Amino acid sequence: MPLLRWLPLALLTLAAFWLRTHDLARRPMHADEANQAVKLGELLDAGRYAFDPRDHHGPTLYYAALPVAWLRGESSLASLTEGTVRLVPALFGAFPGAAPATLFGTNKAASLWGTGWATLQYAQRVRLPWNALGPAAICALIGSAGGAWAVTVIEP
Repeated sequence: MPLLRWLPLALLTLAAFWLRTHDLARRPMHADEANQAVKLGELLDAGRYAFDPRDHHGPTLYYAALPVAWLRGESSLASLTEGTVRLVPALFGAFPGAAPATLFGTNKAASLWGTGWATLQYAQRVRLPWNALGPAAICALIGSAGGAWAVTVIEP
């Protein structure tokens, strides 16, 4: 059974990932994380990041964390939480050899099938206004494809 051969490694990997990402907001921040929070906060507040190669890391980490902050409803340095600041580095730390496109796109197929199935189940029970939902779904698909493509052309 090849599956049983890989099961211990998969369980160990899941346990390690859980330990790395569990309760991110409760640990005290160290200097690099505080610096990242300030730079991410400046990006949130001003909408831009001025890169100085002699002073800080490149902008990839801050721009990758920006959508996470938006999704969590954090729009300024004052509203940032430790969990938001640490989540993207935790993903890159848990999977150091993975490309950003791989990290950000791993659940695309699962979410597509899950959302599609849920929509079909819901549509069987409720009359949906497809004339309004159809164009919105097409726009969402185009935006998703554009975002996935953009991640593949950004230098890691």
